[in-house]
Amino acid sequence: MRVVQGVNRPKWSDFVYHHPNGNIFQTPEMYEVYRNTKNYEPVFLAVVSEDNEILGILLSVIQREYRGTVGNLTARAIVWGGPLIKNNNRQVQSFIKFYHFIILRILKNLFLH
Repeated sequence: MRVVQGVNRPKWSDFVYHHPNGNIFQTPEMYEVYRNTKNYEPVFLAVVSEDNEILGILLSVIQREYRGTVGNLTARAIVWGGPLIKNNNRQVQSFIKFYHFIILRILKNLFLH
């Protein structure tokens, strides 16, 4: 099992569509909406098995209303409708939470320095 920041888009869509809690906010299409929206930066994580089966996903967005130092200090990460975890596997959930936290810390440090 490993964490990746990109997966096959049709597999991603299929995972969301068939997940009991699947919703539009965790889809590749929403990733594109975030990517093309001013002041939004999407962050996507997936946990995949050794044979690349998706075990869990999380799509969040960093929302930054202002530029410069104020923007960096007031930026926030928002998660709507996620994460989505296959069979509510706690190990997968822990992986996603941990890596999401690390990525947000790295991004924060990049913006503040």
